[in-house]
Amino acid sequence: MRVLLFGVISMKETLGSYKDDIEGSDKRYYNKCAQYILERLALFLEINRYSENNISICFEEGNFDYAALRGLIHRCRENPIRTNTKLLKHINPDSIVSKSKSDEPLLQVADLVAHALFRCVDDSPATYGIRETRYLAEMQNRFFSDVKSRKILGYGVYPVHKLKDIKADPGVEKFLSTFGAV
Repeated sequence: MRVLLFGVISMKETLGSYKDDIEGSDKRYYNKCAQYILERLALFLEINRYSENNISICFEEGNFDYAALRGLIHRCRENPIRTNTKLLKHINPDSIVSKSKSDEPLLQVADLVAHALFRCVDDSPATYGIRETRYLAEMQNRFFSDVKSRKILGYGVYPVHKLKDIKADPGVEKFLSTFGAV
């Protein structure tokens, strides 16, 4: 399957004062992480000179507030604070829709990416201290990367805000720090 993958690894602690602004809301945290992944997509669109009018963005239907996500993207476009946020000029918030997995089978690919990213940093007791990077390693050639360096980190995979911030296991951090050097 010809797909280009994008993903975000985040911890609520990395959001700084925004964590207080969202008052611990999981829905607002989800939307913030969605913003970060849309910034990665926007970087791809900018580099490849795609118009915001030529794409549609689909999230899985669920207990999330996609109207609020569209509003967040509108506000970010009007008043971008971070460099990456300025990239959202390439994302039309009105192109964001939600569908069920039965209506959009490609959402299963998104689940696979999210699962692989989560498994490499999951430190729950059920993992017995073992981090699983194999899934991510097998997909690495599918992630958006820098054309010259082939680096994926910061392109197709974004650790919020820096790799050190996600407090990954040292082995995982080493794996991710070279991620994309294919």
